[in-house]
Amino acid sequence: MRHFSIRTVGFCIGLAVLAGAVAVPMAYAADNDGFVSLIDPGDFKKGWIVQGLEFTGPKFNEDEKALWFRGFDWWALITEKPYKDFTLKFEVKFDEREGKASNSGILLRTPKEKIFEDQEHAFEIQLIECFEKKPDAKISGAIFGAQAPSSNPIKKRGEWNAVEITLQGQKLLVKINGEVVQDVADVSKVEGAPKLRPEGHIAFQYRSETGRTLFRNIMIKPL
Repeated sequence: MRHFSIRTVGFCIGLAVLAGAVAVPMAYAADNDGFVSLIDPGDFKKGWIVQGLEFTGPKFNEDEKALWFRGFDWWALITEKPYKDFTLKFEVKFDEREGKASNSGILLRTPKEKIFEDQEHAFEIQLIECFEKKPDAKISGAIFGAQAPSSNPIKKRGEWNAVEITLQGQKLLVKINGEVVQDVADVSKVEGAPKLRPEGHIAFQYRSETGRTLFRNIMIKPL
C-alpha cells in the first residue's frame, strides 16, 4: 500500500493543528461505547496485511475520507491483530461511477495469510451491490453460500450503508442500516457454513475486476 500524508488520511473527521502539532482525529480514539478505529490517521497501512495486489490494491478517497477497493481474485486487507469476540462496524458504498457490480465481503477469524486456502474455515459475510434483490445466500448480509439474510436493506448504488457485525463464540448478529439480517445462536449448526475458528483475523475481501467498493468509519470493540 502507498503511504499517504497526514493531510490526505484524515479518516473520519478533519484534522486540526494545535500548538504546531497535528491533533489525532477523535474517531481514532475510543468512543463512549468503547469502539476504536482500525485506521491509523497517520498511516492507513499500519496494522494491516495486504494479500494480493493483482490490480491496484487499496486506495484512499480524499473527498469521502474512505478506503476503496478494486482488485482481482482473492484480494484482501487483513488485520495484523487477531480477534476472538467483537463488534465490528463500518460504512460501505458500492460506487456508482464504475458501471458493474462490486463484489466484496468480510471474513471472520481468518488465518494471518493465505486466507482462502482453507475453504473449510473461510467464513464470510457477503457485501455486494444488490439493491432490491430477493434475499439469497450470495447477497449482502448473507453467510456466503450458506444462509440468506432475513431481508435486503441495501441502498441504491452510490449511497452509504451502515453495517454492524457482532461475533461472540458461535453466536452471530449482523445488522445493515439498523435492520437485523442475521441472528444466529450457533453458526456451527448452519448447514453449509464454513467453520469458525476460536480466534482469528478480520479480512476485508474484494473479488472483482470491475466496480469499486468504499469503506469508511471502520471501528471495532472487543467483547
